[in-house]
Amino acid sequence: MNEYWIDVLLSCFLHTPLNIMFWRGAWHIQDVYFIPEVPLYNHLISVVLGISLSLIIYLTQSYSRTYFPRLRGVPYFFVSRLYTLIFGFGSVSHWRGLWLLMDYYTEVSWISVTVSCSLGILILVCLKSYCTMLAPPVVIGIDCFKNTQFVITTRFQCNIKKSTSLYMLDVIFTVVVIQSLVVVVWRGLWEILDLGLYPDDSLSTTLYSFLIGYSLMVIAVLVQLFIAELSKKLYQAERFVLRLVVEDVYVILLSILTVSCWRGLWYIQDLYLFTFNIELSYWVSLITGCLGLVILGTFNSVVTKGCFIDGADPGGQGVICDVGYFSRSYDVVD
Repeated sequence: MNEYWIDVLLSCFLHTPLNIMFWRGAWHIQDVYFIPEVPLYNHLISVVLGISLSLIIYLTQSYSRTYFPRLRGVPYFFVSRLYTLIFGFGSVSHWRGLWLLMDYYTEVSWISVTVSCSLGILILVCLKSYCTMLAPPVVIGIDCFKNTQFVITTRFQCNIKKSTSLYMLDVIFTVVVIQSLVVVVWRGLWEILDLGLYPDDSLSTTLYSFLIGYSLMVIAVLVQLFIAELSKKLYQAERFVLRLVVEDVYVILLSILTVSCWRGLWYIQDLYLFTFNIELSYWVSLITGCLGLVILGTFNSVVTKGCFIDGADPGGQGVICDVGYFSRSYDVVD
């Protein structure tokens, strides 16, 4: 248990800040280099690039899963990290393009963000895919497992060997619908905080966002075993709908704390990281995030990968914060 709390602290104050540095850098360098003088084109390039990269990686995963793990040593290390870098950049591009297109066409207002957030949550819950929302500090991705490094789940888990066409439709649905809905909800939660949490005071809104996120993280870790046990008992009692409601309410709490943490840490960089040279700030953020996560072996955390099904684990493990680092049994990459 002590190791787990160490992992929680590492996730909160090391893995998560580095993830956000990568995302902030990859996000904002596109502000600089993707036709910045025409915002609409800038956003469209991002979303098209992001979705295209994601679709290519999803559709070729059978080859990645077959051939890349056969590599050993330095070649495997290089290929796997390059794969994650490309996939991560694609994830950021998809999110950035869609997020900014929504801002462009609907503006940032209480009506826009509340409606988009509510609809996104409702649809994801109905699709039993809301836990796809989660990111560090609630979950982290470990690089050293060859058997999962190149595995990407889809919503309906279609098998390409049984039906290529169904698998392609499943991939398209996962990337274009599920992942886009995740962006919609993240945007809504983030911009609700922008509008409602000291909108005229940059430092206060940043600090309160940080405080809210990490306070909720402590609460979530303290109650997660109780929620998991309750979920398990409801499953055994065959009260499946109530069990799903309990898990979804808890996961919504996890998503709120995740967005709040990210927002606070992102804005801290905006306020203090090389503000005299914005372009330098973005590159330092990106490179530091990359190198830090590669060294720690958690670069996989930067990717918004696949689709996860709500309530899929009958033992209630789906509500446990998956931040195992020292507490996780490692398979050593040879």
